[in-house]
Amino acid sequence: MLPRPTFIKSPAWRLDLCLKAMKTGNPLANTCEYTASMHQFLEGGDNYSPNSELEEAYLMYYLPQSRSILSSLLISGADAPRISQYIDSSEGSILYFSKLFFDISVFPNKLVMKDFIDSLPETSSVEANYKALMRSAFSLGDRYIAWKMSLNLSEQLLTQDINNDILEDAYWRAREHKPFSIDSNKAKESRAWVPQVLRTLDSMTTQQTGGELSVESLRLKLVKTDTTVSIKDISSEVRG
Repeated sequence: MLPRPTFIKSPAWRLDLCLKAMKTGNPLANTCEYTASMHQFLEGGDNYSPNSELEEAYLMYYLPQSRSILSSLLISGADAPRISQYIDSSEGSILYFSKLFFDISVFPNKLVMKDFIDSLPETSSVEANYKALMRSAFSLGDRYIAWKMSLNLSEQLLTQDINNDILEDAYWRAREHKPFSIDSNKAKESRAWVPQVLRTLDSMTTQQTGGELSVESLRLKLVKTDTTVSIKDISSEVRG
């Protein structure tokens, strides 16, 4: 039997430290400023100095939908400045949230992160929504989450980037038939993506050259070209 690996920390491990200290009555020792501030906030009283960024971060953690969106943006790899533009908040509030409630540094690599997402429970609609957003962020990135949740999108997508993404997705889907029998339904579905690959390649070639090189464009031009000559125009040339 192989020994069990060391369990990773919870993304909210700093919050857990604060809650444990309050439960046991033991003081926190050798903690960072984020943990110390959170502990003072939870204890309240005269020891707590108002901290608007911490309070905003806690509010976003307390509200289920806000927690789901912000956690998914963080797991996508988006940094604090980018997220602050998406949600119209301060970078400081994002940092407090990322340190206290969803610290992605606990994941040593992408594989462990994916296992964490796949292991999330789905026993309620809130949990199912949280897991769905996390999966989408892991696969599609932060911009998809921002679009899905109607957040601020100030930057325009570049046509070249769109074509690159479509080409890669279509290419691998067109290649997925390889492990299967050629007459299987999976293979037929996979081969149906081949025209999309060719169309995207054609579009990218046209953009790069600045001309109309596609066979489809040429066909349309030939079809639309009308070379019919009226009999009146050539009446002077008709003999007999």
